[in-house]
Amino acid sequence: MEIIEVDIFVEEDGKIEGQAPPGMAPGKYRATLEVRNDPTIQVGKREPLNIPVIEVDYWPESFSTRREDLYGDDGR
Repeated sequence: MEIIEVDIFVEEDGKIEGQAPPGMAPGKYRATLEVRNDPTIQVGKREPLNIPVIEVDYWPESFSTRREDLYGDDGR
């Protein structure tokens, strides 16, 4: 038996959502939960990622994405 600690979120319909620690093998487990309300745990919706958007015009008609055109004779 191994003791692990994870943060969980209980949804309105009673579903439990959480993340297993890295290295835990996939499969079916039986777990015993000690429930304590911890206001320091940050679970739930995350802020959306702020990914910059680059606006470009249309590709030139002579632009090719063929592998032979992108890479040299050595394949790189």
